[in-house]
Amino acid sequence: MSDHPRFLLVPASFLGIVLGVIGLGNAWRVAHRIWQLPSAIGETLEWLTIGTLCLLLVGHLAPAAAPVPAATAAVEPSVH
Repeated sequence: MSDHPRFLLVPASFLGIVLGVIGLGNAWRVAHRIWQLPSAIGETLEWLTIGTLCLLLVGHLAPAAAPVPAATAAVEPSVH
């Protein structure tokens, strides 16, 4: 059993989720202007996107803040 911490690896491609949801929030804000749909839904989507971005960035950058053995173990593939 190793004594270095294990991290849940967050792929950089997960940041594409943020782009899609922020685009949906922006589209909803435009729909509010055009069709008078509720603007709160678009704003809520955008706030949720900001929170998701923060969580993903913390998860993605956490191994870099760890001591060197833990950071290198996080990027080395484990072959069993």
